[in-house]
Amino acid sequence: MRLFLAARHGQSLFNVDKVVNGDPALDRGLSEQGVEEAERLAGQLAALPIGLVAVSPFPRALQTANIALAGRD
Repeated sequence: MRLFLAARHGQSLFNVDKVVNGDPALDRGLSEQGVEEAERLAGQLAALPIGLVAVSPFPRALQTANIALAGRD
């Protein structure tokens, strides 16, 4: 059986400022709370086998994935 998971990026600095951004080049990344959310996601994913990851090119999404999947191949 295959399991598919979807996760949203952690809180971004634009979320804090209530700014909508559609340009990855302008993205400001995660807020402190967003980093904590990504760390909690890492704990939730720790016991799951993950074979494939697809991530948006936005820095906030890449940062979330890097934190949540740290230490995996």
